[in-house]
Amino acid sequence: MNKEKATQELHLLRVDDAFQLEWQKPKKRLGQKQLNLQQAIFESYAEQHENWFLFLGFSEQHIPLSPSLDFWRGFTALFVDHLRLSPDLAEAPEDIDFPLADDDLHHFLAIVPAMFGAEQVTATLLTTLCHDLHDCFKQAMGNYPGNGEEFIHHFSPELNLLGRIYFHLVENRDGEAPFAFLATYSTRLGDEGESRHLPLKYALQEYQDDKEKLLELLVTVHKAAQGSELLTELLASNDLFQPLAWEAAQAHTFLQEIHLYEEAGILCRIPDWWQGKRSSVSLKVSLGAEEPAMVGMAALLDFNPILLLGDEEISIAEARRLLDQVEGLAFIKNKWVAVDSQKLAQTLAAYDQANKLAASGGLTMAEAM
Repeated sequence: MNKEKATQELHLLRVDDAFQLEWQKPKKRLGQKQLNLQQAIFESYAEQHENWFLFLGFSEQHIPLSPSLDFWRGFTALFVDHLRLSPDLAEAPEDIDFPLADDDLHHFLAIVPAMFGAEQVTATLLTTLCHDLHDCFKQAMGNYPGNGEEFIHHFSPELNLLGRIYFHLVENRDGEAPFAFLATYSTRLGDEGESRHLPLKYALQEYQDDKEKLLELLVTVHKAAQGSELLTELLASNDLFQPLAWEAAQAHTFLQEIHLYEEAGILCRIPDWWQGKRSSVSLKVSLGAEEPAMVGMAALLDFNPILLLGDEEISIAEARRLLDQVEGLAFIKNKWVAVDSQKLAQTLAAYDQANKLAASGGLTMAEAM
């Protein structure tokens, strides 16, 4: 690289359905870390043009880059995070799949910066790039002498690999408490060294003569505990090393803190109803189910407000019982729901207002429109 480019800013453009790196004069002086990272990215692009995007995903996230390059670094880092979260990373990295979640897709489509070729950033392009990243990883792993964990350490030693400590939360309908929690860890057992999961209490036995190994295993837990009062208490009491029966309040706190655990390097197994679209109480209004007695804009339409929990109708009494619950989780209609008291109160107020309108004779066609 010549001296002039050594102080310029690197941008990633989308030109004629292809990616292209370009050096541009910066608006402000660039730091040395940014200059070094830009140089590494450019060299990867020049030398490994087929899979340099994979390198971009492994690059350090906290070092500033141009808006265009930062956008694509963030997107490719999704794949790296998916690798870190996969329990197959150590034993079967070739089996790892990378489905692009709708939430992630919508997020990145919404934050496309002002850059050359921004109009080419579509759902189809992002989905295609996910497949390309997956193919690049499989090809790179095929040529790498170690396993998946070693591969990630090679490209980005500072990353906390997931798959060592797991937190499990399950419903416990047959027990006294509604939820059960268990922390486990993966360890190598057996003649062939296969990976198995054991309750975390067995780590105390496995590493009783090697305190450094135990501390290394628990480093992600201690990191997560810095932002979690719940986890701090579990560590202080040693309850983390035992199966636990939890009430709804503890389970709700845990579910709200999942992002802290995963950012620290802990893999969480949680109920599907929390991972997917969570149920909440909403108001549905149907207008004009019956023929109006007259025509025109003054015609009255019948008016029927309904409360829904997800897609299921609930009574006003059931909804008010939810409002009486403390903030957290409540069990209704054979399902757990997260109770947001403020939003629920607003929904019930709207329902009451709708009922008053209905009792007054309905709405005119003009009011409904």
